Amino acid sequence: MVDRARVGGVRVDPAVAAFQQSAATNVAALSRKQLAGRARVRVKADLPVEVKQAVTAEAERLETSESQVVAFLLA
Repeated sequence: MVDRARVGGVRVDPAVAAFQQSAATNVAALSRKQLAGRARVRVKADLPVEVKQAVTAEAERLETSESQVVAFLLA
């Protein structure tokens, strides 16, 4: 007798998964916020603790967000 471990969860057929990824998105149904989010360029950065603290302090001093300070520094 073969010992089979039961695995739970729903599995999607590979053909269905491929179709879902290639299916066109209805852009007309997206909200303004979703459209703006698609237009944004996102970047993730790992910063040393000292740099993160400096960016946070500068953002508070300028009364803006940390992401805007980082974008300014990158520009």
